[in-house]
Amino acid sequence: MASLTRKGTIAIAVVVLLMSGAGYLYGSASVTPRTTTVLNTTTSTKSATLIETSTVTSTATWTETTYFPTPSTGQLGLWNSTTSYPLPLAGVTCVADGGFAYCVGGGNETAPRGPGELNLTYYAPLSPTGVGQWTRTTDYPLMIVRPNCVTSLGYIYCVSGLVGPESNVTADVFYAPLSPSGIGAWKQTTPFPNPLSLPPCVVDSSYIYCVTQSADVPFLPAGNTYFAHLSAAGVGKWTESTQMPYTPQGCAASGGYVYCFGGACLSSNFQCTPSSYYAPLSPDGVGAWAMTTGERIGQGAYAAGSSYVYLLGAPTPLVAQLSSSGIGSWTPTTPYPEDSPAGCFVNGAYLYCIGSDTIDFTPSENVYFTTIG
Repeated sequence: MASLTRKGTIAIAVVVLLMSGAGYLYGSASVTPRTTTVLNTTTSTKSATLIETSTVTSTATWTETTYFPTPSTGQLGLWNSTTSYPLPLAGVTCVADGGFAYCVGGGNETAPRGPGELNLTYYAPLSPTGVGQWTRTTDYPLMIVRPNCVTSLGYIYCVSGLVGPESNVTADVFYAPLSPSGIGAWKQTTPFPNPLSLPPCVVDSSYIYCVTQSADVPFLPAGNTYFAHLSAAGVGKWTESTQMPYTPQGCAASGGYVYCFGGACLSSNFQCTPSSYYAPLSPDGVGAWAMTTGERIGQGAYAAGSSYVYLLGAPTPLVAQLSSSGIGSWTPTTPYPEDSPAGCFVNGAYLYCIGSDTIDFTPSENVYFTTIG
């Protein structure tokens, strides 16, 4: 067994802690106590050296963690087909938590519009080989399309959305615990102050931040922002925060910042490139917004990883890096197999997308996944 000084042992522990934040959590293993031989060296006044050997046994256990390397380019690999969703839906919202996918609501758009909103929810395990078997779990309290669902502290929180046969906007917010057994009982919590379909919401440090759209004309200035604290008791009081200069199509959070993109210009030219904005986040709300790299609207679904954001609709899927300096340049990435996914989410170094939202209202139940390079 190698001998280590106490000073050397401390140095190694510091290096491990610094390196552990550089990638994605992949797995863990329990480590048993160790016995370490420590050499205590004392020098006498007669220049003789006395070496004392003692044995120290640790009684602590700890966890060693293996990490994926942090993505270096953000580019997507080839898309792979995996376990199909139980039925073809549009407007379904999916999140990843603890190695599982959880999907809420959606609309059956078949024949040609079908019965409309559904309250079905499903979950499935995730792995580097794809999505496992989908299992139905606790129904959502409302028949709903396009709620914005986020996860925090082992719970799912769903904000607003379209409900009923008339697709009316709801202010209702519900939350439920998540586990490998599925979604637990849903509970109603603090209503959203400015209800709309799929409000762009992000989570940072157990707080939720949402940017709202105009109720009548979406994608026009300006976007009011609200934030609230998340806990096992639900969503706390919503508080209005710094107004965004315009209404975005989507938002992502990374490294203590929120990034919003894909709105519209102040004209009918939908091929224009509107400005995008980003701002710091804190328990006090959204800070000052600053302009950053923009990209034209019409890209459909979006998803965000730890440091990249993806616009995945036709004709050209795009990726951009997120940093404290804003959104980087948008660059083309691997095309999605169908027109535009119905819902996407990131889990570790993998991106998963559910179904398809097509312009002719013929969604699919296909599910795809790819690597983040």
